[in-house]
Amino acid sequence: MTGMELALSQVHFDTYQEANSLRKAGKLQEALAGFEKALEQAKAAKDGRWIFYSAYRIGYVQSDLGNGDQACEAYANSLDSALDPTFGDVVRALRRDRGDVLTCGLALKKLLTNRGLLTDAFRTQDRLVRLTNRWIESITSKRFACLIDTPPIGLSGKPLAFVWRMRTAQSALWDLIGRTVEATNLLRRTLAASPPPKAGAREDSEWQQTRQNLAVMLDFLGYRREALSAYTKLMLDRPGSRNAAYARFTRARLSSKIEGPAEEWLEQAKRG
Repeated sequence: MTGMELALSQVHFDTYQEANSLRKAGKLQEALAGFEKALEQAKAAKDGRWIFYSAYRIGYVQSDLGNGDQACEAYANSLDSALDPTFGDVVRALRRDRGDVLTCGLALKKLLTNRGLLTDAFRTQDRLVRLTNRWIESITSKRFACLIDTPPIGLSGKPLAFVWRMRTAQSALWDLIGRTVEATNLLRRTLAASPPPKAGAREDSEWQQTRQNLAVMLDFLGYRREALSAYTKLMLDRPGSRNAAYARFTRARLSSKIEGPAEEWLEQAKRG
């Protein structure tokens, strides 16, 4: 790297850090201007990593400011830049910043869904599924389809968490368009094929959220006893978690529907 290239790299990194400090201080408009400046500097330096992060933060701040269209555009630009072969191989990018790349895509998908742009949301979700597949393949050197295949033995941490996260996101989209039975079956297969993680493991929160989503869908479809069992397990396995608190109250409601009103259910809910 030449002296000029090094100077450019340092300039846009410093600009980014200053903007991030402003964001953390709640000065969103100033932060937005800073991230936009960092983005232009990163483009001048042809630094793909900081093009990605600057655009990512622009999307984040625009979302906080309530500017949905601009946030969608920034997140889309960020995702595109992370996967642009001009700035590095896709697999290398995923190994380096894999969690942030996929989190950026999920933020984009959520915004698109909330704005009713379901075709774009499905397109983004499909892209994220394929990226997750490539990520797992880069780790295991084996073909992988995260919506179908059982996670490889030994897979843990962020990679495993994102397999579950992709399945949960896919099921949520299917549920939204009335394919709730397929969504439910996807989550059933996910939980049946994967051993539960240890409490406190990095992937544990995604596992608990997958279980909660399945219980909600079972309840919606009228499988009340299966839903009751799912909520009971969720409540007992991680008694201090946020998911367990939700499960405790919902289990009390379901129990009263199945077995009739009883003070016992109310007391159980109160104890949470």
